Amino acid sequence: MSELRGADELIQKLKQSEKLQAPIPIQDLFPAAFMQAGTKFKTIDEMFERSGFNVKTNVDFEKIPGEKLNAFVAENTSYKTWSEMCQAAKEAWLQNKIKEIF
Repeated sequence: MSELRGADELIQKLKQSEKLQAPIPIQDLFPAAFMQAGTKFKTIDEMFERSGFNVKTNVDFEKIPGEKLNAFVAENTSYKTWSEMCQAAKEAWLQNKIKEIF
């Protein structure tokens, strides 16, 4: 009987892990704890508000020249580029989700 319960729990955890492939909302990817630990800002929204870039939509974000965004990130965070910051945020997010699931 306990073997079945263990299998059921594993199946449930595997179903939860499927959520790891869904798009991640930006506020979830860059929670306040992440932002406060590695940037001069309390939230990702504050970072963009103070960046001087007009970022209200994904289209707005895509219009930001990469070199300007990277320069802003390098100057105001512990990361050298936006890509590096995103990678660190994704790794932290994934570690937290794995802990929640397993």
